[in-house]
Amino acid sequence: MEKMTAALNWVTAEAVSASYGAQEAYRSTTAAGRANIERVFCARWTSGIAVESCGDSGFRAAGPALADGPVQLSGAKTCLEAVCWHAEATLPTKKRKRGNSRGAPDDGADAIVLSDPMMSAAGAAPRRPDSTVRFADGRTYFGRGGGKQRGLDVHKEVEHFVTLAPARFDALHPAVDPLTKAVTMRLDALALVGIDGERGVHHLGWRAGTSIDILCLNKRGELAAVELKTGSNGCFTLPSRSHPTMKPPFQALAQSALNRARLQVLFGALLLEHSHNVHVAECFVIHAPVSDNDAVAFDLGPVAAYKERLREAIAAWRGPPAQDVLPYPYSVAAGTGPFGRTGWTAQNTRKY
Repeated sequence: MEKMTAALNWVTAEAVSASYGAQEAYRSTTAAGRANIERVFCARWTSGIAVESCGDSGFRAAGPALADGPVQLSGAKTCLEAVCWHAEATLPTKKRKRGNSRGAPDDGADAIVLSDPMMSAAGAAPRRPDSTVRFADGRTYFGRGGGKQRGLDVHKEVEHFVTLAPARFDALHPAVDPLTKAVTMRLDALALVGIDGERGVHHLGWRAGTSIDILCLNKRGELAAVELKTGSNGCFTLPSRSHPTMKPPFQALAQSALNRARLQVLFGALLLEHSHNVHVAECFVIHAPVSDNDAVAFDLGPVAAYKERLREAIAAWRGPPAQDVLPYPYSVAAGTGPFGRTGWTAQNTRKY
């Protein structure tokens, strides 16, 4: 108990990596779960590498281990467009009826969603939303761009739900979006406990970086990565008409918003495994369409078989392996210290 108390105090005091979800999970998870939390949070603390977004599809890695200053990284979209999907492909979008300010019914949306084996029995036919969505705290989403802004706000609310204490979350978000509530309920249904949100991960050898929307532990204490998507009502699983399949060697995959999201979360899992020397046991896509206050969960499906192929394709696209200068502080010695141990011993720099 003393070691656990010391560990929790240490996490709380470490402002860079403190997360209410990680603290709560650490109290009740398995030994494997505690070890995963230690690796994820201690690695960030010891290496000093921080990854942050610097544009729509770009990231930046900075820290004392990078002697030449910040390193510009390509984001997931840039990397995946280069090796997996067609950037020029137009994905299906929801159509609106002429002269009708209300959303037209989603073509086959209920059939698509309800046919998913991970959908809860609570799913129902989508309602037609008003073109204007208002919340008690004054937020209003209207017209072109309104849906995208709402999606960004839902991402931020979910991140705060995972990382902030309840009182702090309630103070920041007095009126929680129904989509946020639906996402958190879906996490509960999957028996996932969020430990971090918008987690920056990287691979300096690939000069690639991204953020994982929700990093979780499952009931066995294993790590799970979740990609959160909103919008794409009724067409999330439909392939592009102009380019129905991905590029070789991924041509067996339909080019849909769902499979793109699956590749994104798989890409994030690869970077997390590299940057923190951990194993990601599960990956999910949670889709919260704005036409229904529910969220649907998808596993990797056919994309699961492409993990190694994706790793090889990104490495080949980036050219000859570059030296990754990040130290790997992951060897644990017995004793006391952060999380009840002496700390993390840096291994030799790896090359990829």
